[in-house]
Amino acid sequence: MYLIGLVVFLHAAQISQVRAIQGEYVGCYQYQGIHNSPSDLNFMINNPSAADSPTSCLTQCRQLQYKYSGIHDGKQCLCASSLGTQSVNETCPSTCTADNSKSCGGPSSMSVYETGFLVSGPPKSLSQLSKNENTMTIVWEHPVTSNGVILEYHVAASPVSSYSVSTVGLPMEWVFPNTTTTAELPGLQPGTKYNITVRAKTMDGYGVPISDILNTEIGAPDKPERPLVIKSVNNTATIQLKPILPSHGPITAYRIIVLNEDAASIGVHKDSPLKNWVEAKAENLPFYIGAELRPELFKQEFVVGDGGTYGTFNNPPLPDDREVLFVLGVVSTYEGVSKYSFSEPSNPIGVAAPESEPKFVEATAETQPPSQQTPTVVVEEDPGTNGNSFTKLLEETDLIDKIPIKKTKPITSGRSTTRRQRLPYGRDPPALVVGLSAAIGVLGFLLLVSIVVYFYLRHKVHRNDLNRRNRSRKQSDRQGLTHGGSTSTIELDSGYVHSSFVMGIEETAVDHYESLIQRLWTIPSVSIMKTSDSIGSGNFGKVLKGYIQRGESKIEAALHIIEDKSLAKGERNSMLKDLGVLIKVGQHANIAGIIGVCEEPETMLVAIEYYGMNLKEFLLNSRALNNYPSYATKEQRFSTLHEAQAIDVGLGITKGMAYLQSLSVPHKRLSSRTIFICSTDGTVPKISGFGMDYYQPNGQSTDFKRWIAPEALTSLQHAPKCEVWSFGVILWEIVTLGATPYVDIRVSKELVQRVQRGLRLKQPGNIGLQLYQIMVSCWQIDLDERPAFQELVEVLQQAFNQSLDFLSFNLYPEFTYERYDPTVEVNR
Repeated sequence: MYLIGLVVFLHAAQISQVRAIQGEYVGCYQYQGIHNSPSDLNFMINNPSAADSPTSCLTQCRQLQYKYSGIHDGKQCLCASSLGTQSVNETCPSTCTADNSKSCGGPSSMSVYETGFLVSGPPKSLSQLSKNENTMTIVWEHPVTSNGVILEYHVAASPVSSYSVSTVGLPMEWVFPNTTTTAELPGLQPGTKYNITVRAKTMDGYGVPISDILNTEIGAPDKPERPLVIKSVNNTATIQLKPILPSHGPITAYRIIVLNEDAASIGVHKDSPLKNWVEAKAENLPFYIGAELRPELFKQEFVVGDGGTYGTFNNPPLPDDREVLFVLGVVSTYEGVSKYSFSEPSNPIGVAAPESEPKFVEATAETQPPSQQTPTVVVEEDPGTNGNSFTKLLEETDLIDKIPIKKTKPITSGRSTTRRQRLPYGRDPPALVVGLSAAIGVLGFLLLVSIVVYFYLRHKVHRNDLNRRNRSRKQSDRQGLTHGGSTSTIELDSGYVHSSFVMGIEETAVDHYESLIQRLWTIPSVSIMKTSDSIGSGNFGKVLKGYIQRGESKIEAALHIIEDKSLAKGERNSMLKDLGVLIKVGQHANIAGIIGVCEEPETMLVAIEYYGMNLKEFLLNSRALNNYPSYATKEQRFSTLHEAQAIDVGLGITKGMAYLQSLSVPHKRLSSRTIFICSTDGTVPKISGFGMDYYQPNGQSTDFKRWIAPEALTSLQHAPKCEVWSFGVILWEIVTLGATPYVDIRVSKELVQRVQRGLRLKQPGNIGLQLYQIMVSCWQIDLDERPAFQELVEVLQQAFNQSLDFLSFNLYPEFTYERYDPTVEVNR
């Protein structure tokens, strides 16, 4: 109901913009009958009472969006877009029935009045002719009431919703000649719904638009990661799969495709004639679909060849006569259109998969100092002894954490092992060869024992340290961290966030810390430029300003210095949780994301994007009367910020928060002081202050009670709609250019009580009621009455198109800034 009411209000506000002084008497004109009149004054109102007075007639014509109304002899009410060449008649003797003081035409004349509606009415119709991924073709009809000569048509496309996990972009506009009724709109995004509006422009301005929600065709899904073969038994293979996020359309299904190894160079692509196993065998195809899984039935581990049926596809046992690979296919279907993407083929059965590169990897093992390189021991497990004795010994002595082991598993039960070429002897080996082989075997065994003894002694030396780590792990198990492959529940101080939202995939590493680090770019120490500028204190150490050299780019960063070894058990667990949050969030246009980590001998350094100026500082700096008085006087404006820029900042915040909440990541400190402004990209807001990214500026402690929802102040539970309340306060700060919320209430306890009793921030004098209604909707006590962030994205996108109807930074008499008082916002 909130959105419907707001849209109606917006439309009414737009109509009011084009009204002039209604009821203005134009003159007395000759009347020659409706069909004989050379003017456009030939639309008759079939309501006798409409001719009783000029007010009644012009009201009827204005509702129909006509520019003129005319009354003939007090009996007929007519409407017109223009008067054409209608001749003036000097006498209109008839008086109006309901108003004797006004003229209502005569037997051969009519009294003409302005309705106050000056611009063109909306085009008669709007529809979509065709579309593809990036363009659509639309068609419309000319307006019924042009109210003048149409000069041109303006078409706008505002994104409403998209399958893209990133921002859907800014609105786009086109201008077409006045004769145009069909137009192609290029540069659109795939799988996106747009609010398409068309309006005519006359000498009096832009007309009333016609609009419709139209969408582009979906695009192909992102390319999935290749499957990983983890074991094979009895003509089956267990593969590990990773799902993908919808990017250009919905994810409809996943397909597991079996591919002959000798056809790996061909692979699978969108034009491949994929069939089920029976049809593929009959047509001698090198691949077939073994299973189709709906997204809700997706499995991270899938057994190929188990004989089951998945979707409409049979999953037969794997063949013995040839090697096969596996491909993961993704299907996206919408409105009868299907798009596909396919992974690279998997590793062959029995061969280890190639190492996958972390997202930000630039430093390889070759670039690391030799002292930091740990050799990897490759062993082959012996199925006859239930594992490799060397591996078992390491596990029994707890040295498995110290020595990286890469295992290769021979494939049994009819499946071939890794292909190895063996040269057969031409005759039985001589005794010398046998003796040497035995000696080499004995020496090799002694060497192996020596290695084990060495590491065992090293283990004894560091026994105390290892015991501490073991106790820490047990404590971590009780607190929800993963140490064996199962999914845990991680409390992010919220009561509702599950670890699957934080870690993204199930943990299988023994050392949770190492598994987190492996997902980040390990920054070489030579690429880090620290400064002496301390910008604050984080939860786990001091925060310095610095720069990260990445290729030819130098990235400004907040460097969190963490003395990892000195952290207590609880602090270390909290640090891992906060680090996991940043890894889960990744990169977004409106989020200050993590750059990478650098491990030093005594500390760990976490680099996070830093932009220097927060939103509060940016808004205060935009106060032209205080900071740029000559500009304010010349331009007659009290802000250097444009109205559209201000609304766009709010729009960016809603997009960033919608993204965070789609990942079930709470913020809990959302305010104008935890949002940066990226000036290099214009005025792009970057949300920070969640997870490890929170720190207190030097000598300051922000009192967040002025932004926090009342229910969050009285309960440990923190629902997603709590942050909608905070956004409403931030939106108020944006339009007041950084004013302090509830500036007259200095005591936090009093503030909480008064807000709970109904106190709200007042409507600033420079905004319209419709924008204030958006704020008020965010401050509803009932959480269900507050809009979701995705709804706010849609509303603010519409407000961005009509920013001057919502907000004005023009100077007006007796203007004063809303008061800013840092002493009640920050404790020093």
